Amino acid sequence: MARFYMNESIRANGVFALFLLFIGSSLYAQRAPLNVPFYHQSNMYMERELSNRGDTVWHTAVKPTLQSRRSYVPSDSEDAPEGTNFIQRKLWYEHLFHIGNGDEWSIQVDPLFDFGVGNERVGSRNTWLNTRGAQLQGNIGSKIAFYSSFYENQAVMPGYIDRFVNNNRMYHLNDTLPFMPGVGAMPGQGMARVFKDGPGWDYANATAYVSYSPSEYLNFQLGQDRHFIGHGYRSMLLSDVAYPSPYVRMQANLGRVQYTYLLMQHMDPGAEPIGLPQPRWDRGFRKKYTSVGYLNWQVTNRFQIGAMQSVVFPGDNPAGGSIPPAMQYLNPLLFMQPTQYGSGSEGNLLLGMNTQWEFKKDYFLYAQFLLDELNVQGFLSQSGNANNKYAAQIGVKSLNVLGIENLFMQAEYNVSRPYTYSHRDRMTSYTHYLQPLAHPLGANFHEFLLMMDYRFSRNYYIRAKFIVHKQGLDVFENDSTLVNVGSNLFADYRPDVNRTGLNIGWGEASTMMHAELSLGYLMNPKTNMKVELTYIHRNQGTASDRLSTRWLMVGFRTALRNLYYDF
Repeated sequence: MARFYMNESIRANGVFALFLLFIGSSLYAQRAPLNVPFYHQSNMYMERELSNRGDTVWHTAVKPTLQSRRSYVPSDSEDAPEGTNFIQRKLWYEHLFHIGNGDEWSIQVDPLFDFGVGNERVGSRNTWLNTRGAQLQGNIGSKIAFYSSFYENQAVMPGYIDRFVNNNRMYHLNDTLPFMPGVGAMPGQGMARVFKDGPGWDYANATAYVSYSPSEYLNFQLGQDRHFIGHGYRSMLLSDVAYPSPYVRMQANLGRVQYTYLLMQHMDPGAEPIGLPQPRWDRGFRKKYTSVGYLNWQVTNRFQIGAMQSVVFPGDNPAGGSIPPAMQYLNPLLFMQPTQYGSGSEGNLLLGMNTQWEFKKDYFLYAQFLLDELNVQGFLSQSGNANNKYAAQIGVKSLNVLGIENLFMQAEYNVSRPYTYSHRDRMTSYTHYLQPLAHPLGANFHEFLLMMDYRFSRNYYIRAKFIVHKQGLDVFENDSTLVNVGSNLFADYRPDVNRTGLNIGWGEASTMMHAELSLGYLMNPKTNMKVELTYIHRNQGTASDRLSTRWLMVGFRTALRNLYYDF
């Protein structure tokens, strides 16, 4: 909750709406407004091609991006050569099912799957993954597009994923058993139930959106999905780590300026249900809203900078029923939303900055800073004041290292102060479905990562990842009282304003080393269908409770989303 005063601007909001109406009625879209699927490995090639194209405008901070006329058409998604038979075209070049009449209308249907087998050598556990799904996408003319996908999963995961699910349980009404047995949250994929008698899990998730562009400069979307702000592997502002959520998005592209407004509904299955006279589950999980405004400015062809404001506010009334978003939070103008001081709201306000600079051809420096709350006196004295809540990121990446075509490398450092993103109540913390909305670790940590990706033909690639972090976890005081050290975003944030000496990582130290190597063969870029062999070498935990993982797996998958198992 950043402590700043801001004024309401109803008249400015009306002028802004009239302006958008004007450009929406006077200009016309050039291509159906489908999103480019956001997947880190393919996103780096998108950034390279856009930066090398010579366009004066290529906003890349907000993902997923739109397939506008200035956007990305993969260079390796060419049409099938002459003489290619039907089976070859479907396997290597085309959507499985595609009908339409050019730009007038089209429908594409593809299977989505992730089949894998492996072995966790520590503990001698055989792992497997059985994911089946499908995607439907298409357009009606050049202004309307639609997309839908679903995934049904059963899996036996390595021990560290099991630990995450078991530590993130759904709340249960039984006082003697406050959390549902056998029901937890799979990272980024929602509710997971024990499959048969275990040790596997059963879980499912879906995404969908309808996209409307009255002009190439303006887009509106309604759907359920993830979003990401930034240019790094992680984001300290808004990440796609958590489960997909319902959203409304407006995006205006006005030359070198792009403005994005997001209103999302988030849920907390771990919160105790409220209601009178008795709590009731038939009203669904506890809900809250998050309003995000992000303004990006491409100052030059090589430098862009953006500013973000995000507000989290409750979506439940005292009787347990849902309530619509408060009108003051629907103002799409950046830095015009009133704070809780002016409205009496309990909202949690966060401010952020994001930037990227191409300081040399194909070499990029990027950074983020998020401010949750600041005690100026404590900050200047570096006393470790509990009210200094902020996070930061700095990284460098190259899309053609040493001039070697398709060799990508990235180094990134992320840090977050204790209690950042948390609030007085879990219903206003910066979280969704038992996971953070920014970095997957939450807060109170240092992290360094190094990544490499090399595609040495149209089809073959090798990818490596090395991540280390140190985080402070809650500790028991006098062997009885659990002390919140600021890493758990769901705990109430009510520190003594005079508390000092809270350095990053205070509490019980937990460290992690995650090394990952993948060899892959890309079959069809339309669905990112690939065969991949992966080995993960991992150690994590505290001095008294460490967990080692040696996981070898082979998979056949369509990879159109990011799944994070590296935190």
